[in-house]
Amino acid sequence: MTASRMRDAPRLALFGEWNTANLGDRAIHRAALAFFEGCGWQTDSYALGSLIPVSPTRARPAAGPEAGAQNAIRSALAPRLAQTLRAARQKYRMLRLLPALRRAHAICVGGGALLSGPGMHFAQSLSELTRAAQALGKPMLCLGCSADGLWEPAALQAIEAFVAACTVVSLREAASARRVAALLPQRAASVFGDFCLSEAGLRDRALDDTRRRVLAINVAAGREPDGISQRIYEDALVALAGDWQSAAPGAQGGVVVFTTGTAQDAAPAQRVSQRLAQRARLLLPAGIDELSALLRSSELVLASRLHAAILALSQGAAVIGFSRSTKLQEFLDTHGLAEYGGDVDTLERTAAFMARREFQALRRVQRETVLHAPVWAARRKLRGVLESAASASSPDLWLHPDHAHRALS
Repeated sequence: MTASRMRDAPRLALFGEWNTANLGDRAIHRAALAFFEGCGWQTDSYALGSLIPVSPTRARPAAGPEAGAQNAIRSALAPRLAQTLRAARQKYRMLRLLPALRRAHAICVGGGALLSGPGMHFAQSLSELTRAAQALGKPMLCLGCSADGLWEPAALQAIEAFVAACTVVSLREAASARRVAALLPQRAASVFGDFCLSEAGLRDRALDDTRRRVLAINVAAGREPDGISQRIYEDALVALAGDWQSAAPGAQGGVVVFTTGTAQDAAPAQRVSQRLAQRARLLLPAGIDELSALLRSSELVLASRLHAAILALSQGAAVIGFSRSTKLQEFLDTHGLAEYGGDVDTLERTAAFMARREFQALRRVQRETVLHAPVWAARRKLRGVLESAASASSPDLWLHPDHAHRALS
C-alpha cells in the first residue's frame, strides 16, 4: 500500500501482549500488523496487560533491578489487595488512552492466550477495554486469541462481557472456539488460526531447499523446572538428538538447540546443549529474524513451545510437537496435524518419524494438510469484511454487528 493511501486508511487500535522479550509474542505482533495493513488498515499498538502504547519495532527492554523490586513489592501484597490496586491502575491508564481510542475506527484484541484468568492480568484489562469501547461506540474484534486456564468467577464475567460485545470472535484453535462459543449461545465463534501462519505464506514456501540439514530442538522449562519430569523430558531430547546423529553421522548442519526467547527456557536449553557437547550448538535468539533463519535451514523441528511449531511451519520445516502443552496439541489438532503431536510418552513414535529421514516428503504432507484446514475459509471471509470496511466511507459503522454478521454468514 502506498504512503498516501495509508494516510487515508482507517485506524485500528490493536491490543495484545506485544511488549515482551518472547519471540512468539513479537512474531504475532509483526504478522498482525502485516495482516491489517494488507486489509487496508493502519494500526496503533497497545499492550493489553499494561494498557500502554507499544512501538511496532521495539520490544520491552530487559528488566532492571528496579523492576525486580517492584515485582517483590507486588508479590508481598495479599492477592485481593493486589487485584484491587491493579484495577485502579487499569482504570487510570484506560482514561489516558481514551483520546487515542476515540480516533480509532475499530478496536481489536489479537493473538495470544489473552482470554485468560486474573493470574495473567488480562481479564481486568478486557473489562476496562469493553467499557471504553461501549462508551465510545467503537466496534471490537477478537482475532487469533486462545482461552487458557481456569476462569475464576471474576475472570469469567469479564471475558463473557468482552466476547459478547465483540462484532467478530474468531479464535486461534478449535478448542478455544468451542469454549468461547458456550458463552455466546446466540452467535458462533469461528477459528482464525494464528497470525504467524498464513495461507499465502504456506503456498509460497519452497519445499526443495537443499540447504536444509539441521535438526532444531526447541527446549522449554516445564511447570517444575527442577523436577523429575523436566529431567525425563531433557533425557528424551538428548536421546533423540543422539539417534539423529547416529543415523547420519556426517550430516552437514547438525543439531541446534534453541529457545523462542522465553527467559526461563535458557537454563534447560543450555543443559541439553552441554550434554550433547560438540555434537550440537546452542542458539538463544535475540530477534525473530535470527530465529527464522534457523528454521529456514531446518529439516525437522522438535517443538516444545507453540510458536516454535508455528514459526517452523511458516518457514517450511517439518514439525513434531514434543510437549505436554495442551496449547500446542490443540493447535496441531485444529490444522490436521494431530498425529505429529506428542511428548515423552510417545518417544518411540517420534524416534520412528525421525528414523525414516523422509523430511522433504514430510514437509510436503504437512504443508498440504495445513492448507486444507478449514481455518482459511473463515480468515478469507474476515479479510473480505475488513477490506470492504476499509474502503467504506464509515468503516466503523460497516463493522457493527448487523453488517459484519451478514457478510460472514
